[in-house]
Amino acid sequence: MLIYSCSSKKEATKKGALTKDAKLKNFYRTDNLGNVLDLAEKENKLVYVDIYTDWCLPCKIMNESVYSDRETIDYLKENFICYKVDGEKINGPDLVALFQVKNYPGILMLNQRGGVIEKNLGGMTKNELMAMGDRAISFSLTQTLPNLLDHTCTDMSQ
Repeated sequence: MLIYSCSSKKEATKKGALTKDAKLKNFYRTDNLGNVLDLAEKENKLVYVDIYTDWCLPCKIMNESVYSDRETIDYLKENFICYKVDGEKINGPDLVALFQVKNYPGILMLNQRGGVIEKNLGGMTKNELMAMGDRAISFSLTQTLPNLLDHTCTDMSQ
């Protein structure tokens, strides 16, 4: 006989504090996206956002198959600050509205200012996720270099 149970360990944390997800250790939880963006800027990484719900089957499948895969975990950890948020609780409904998430999971790849680089609504395989990540990284690199060059050219003309 197999018995499953759930328990809750509530810890006192200050509002907006970044905490690691209890099950998915590479994901942060917070009620303030700004904290995640600050950390991404500090670590010079993009932001990976997974907006899920408790009742979403593709969300559960991604937790069990994609987020438990070592290659995927290493890829996300190396390139992104990962943020997981329930689309129906705390700040989730605000993010759902802001990013126009109509289906779950809502997978977003953001720059350090919160701008959407890539967006997918619905479950993904690890290969689809990494291809999406590669596109986001590639795009962010092409956006950074021209801005840097423009700034350098302006400085040199003065």
